[in-house]
Amino acid sequence: MKKITLMIMFVVCATGFSQNLLTNGDFAAGAGSWTFTGGGGAVVAGEASFATSNAGGNPWDTQLVQGGLSFTSGRTYTLSFKARAVANRNIAVAIQNVGTWEDQFRQSFALTTTAQTFTRNFNATFTNANVQIGFLMGAVGSTEGVFIDDVSLVLVPVAPAPLDLLLGFETTESGGIDGPPFGGMAAPVLEAGTGTNTTRVLKIVGNPTVATGIDVWQGINLNLTSNVNLTTTKTMTIDVKSATPIYFLSKVTRGLSGAPIAAAPVYHNGDNTWQTLTFVFDTALDGQAASANGVYQGFVIHAYWAAGATAFTSVTRDTRTFYVDNIRGPLAVVVPTCTDGIMNGTETGVDCGGTCPACPQPPTVAAPTPPARPIADVLSVFSDAYTNVTGTTWGPNWGPSSTVVDDITIATNPTKRANMTSGKTFFGVVLTNFNDLSTFTHFHVDYWIPSPVLAGQVLSFKLSNHDAVAPATGESSAIQTVPIPVAGSWVSLDVPLADFITAHASGLLSRNKIKEIVVSAARTNGGQTLDFYFDNLYFHKNTVLSSESFSALNVKMYPNPATNVLNIEARAAIQNVSIYNMLGQEVISKTTDNASISIDVAGLQAGMYIIKTTIDGVTAASRFVKQ
Repeated sequence: MKKITLMIMFVVCATGFSQNLLTNGDFAAGAGSWTFTGGGGAVVAGEASFATSNAGGNPWDTQLVQGGLSFTSGRTYTLSFKARAVANRNIAVAIQNVGTWEDQFRQSFALTTTAQTFTRNFNATFTNANVQIGFLMGAVGSTEGVFIDDVSLVLVPVAPAPLDLLLGFETTESGGIDGPPFGGMAAPVLEAGTGTNTTRVLKIVGNPTVATGIDVWQGINLNLTSNVNLTTTKTMTIDVKSATPIYFLSKVTRGLSGAPIAAAPVYHNGDNTWQTLTFVFDTALDGQAASANGVYQGFVIHAYWAAGATAFTSVTRDTRTFYVDNIRGPLAVVVPTCTDGIMNGTETGVDCGGTCPACPQPPTVAAPTPPARPIADVLSVFSDAYTNVTGTTWGPNWGPSSTVVDDITIATNPTKRANMTSGKTFFGVVLTNFNDLSTFTHFHVDYWIPSPVLAGQVLSFKLSNHDAVAPATGESSAIQTVPIPVAGSWVSLDVPLADFITAHASGLLSRNKIKEIVVSAARTNGGQTLDFYFDNLYFHKNTVLSSESFSALNVKMYPNPATNVLNIEARAAIQNVSIYNMLGQEVISKTTDNASISIDVAGLQAGMYIIKTTIDGVTAASRFVKQ
């Protein structure tokens, strides 16, 4: 893509077509609208003529003046006039605010005996509705006669800013041809541009043949790289080059939320130059809507159309080849639909008509590391700190309101995520076995949800027990609710099982056959996405492993506290040693196959750390202090 020089030419040449702010600038109406002062000024043979001028005095003692002009500060104006003199001499032109006599423009011009055309561009310095132009001939030491003609003063038009680029044909642009051509037209070709457009362009060749399968409405479908929003303005532009005068028909298609197909004709005068052509979707053509309205993804070019036509029935076909590039229009702003909760460039969405919210970002810090607990006192469903039960089913399909659970990594730490998209309010965790947790005291989970908390957001955790319950046999359950969740940071829930409220009429809180865990994330605003991240889902007996217990598990760690080197010894080969700070971030990880290992901890900051050692697939954990 590149800017077409026609737009630049428009700015340069616009003064020739703009309205002259001066009246009777060619003096065809005699002295009408002009005032002559001194020097015997008059209109002679179609020119303003001064036989003589004052050599001294004031510049305005001899002058040609027209007033009643209106200027706007900062806008560009072009002054042009033709002048000559009986002998070489100077004159001045002053454009001034009447009364205060502040200059909008002032310059001296050297005249000769041959008529010259003088042209100057300048920017107005004041906004004023009472401005005059004066040709000043006094006080320059010359008295020679002066002749002035063809005076014009025009406001230079401001070139409109180009619309947003929706589709070019460079390799870096993701839009382009959508399938084969239709109606028997030859396949369009992408090729290097010609003339003022040297980038890749689309070459379109019309098929003039009248035969079965060769249709007058032949054309191509295009995918826009960016959607166009024609809700307010209906105007688009396209760059076109053609060696013959042509009309073709454009359409916007694949509208979002029911936006109707609309059509607009495009005309090129056939001068074989690149032109930026404007077209407006405001007329019912080819049976389409009377006006475009909404956001569109597709664009169609029909190779043939006719001036004033409303349908293809009045269109004839000729031999034509033309080139197109740079389809532009109002860009549709998109509200991302975060299918994975992370802004990663793959989001989809619809127009929001303004500033759009970003997708919620995931946590960047891992969940806290749990305390070291005796292995027999923990039933871990998901946690790196303990040995997890096997065969767990995450996010089973329990109907349209349930959601899946997937595995992700947060700061190198394995984490679970449930994507609560619109209409999804809960997920399930199914354990392989019926687990007797009668002697366990606590339920633990670390959770993270995006900030801010959605309106009406609550969290609840249900434990499903499958013991025989009077008067019926089957499932009973107990629920713990978090009415005001905390968002934007990791939250550690460590809930006494006795605090769970029974959801069964019997009032029993049995937990001798826990089979399922159900996490609900109800909310009132179903139009937003809530990602629920969690880690360290386990049950425990509220016991913490001491250093002595750690040693009892056949692992010795010394010295503790440690300054430079931490030694670890075991009775069997050690597979892995990981050290975590109190934020849950892994700071050291070592893999080995020996019964002992020495770890350099000199680079760690002073403080408390958790160390996890894996032996025969079993992980034990304890604390050590770095001095």
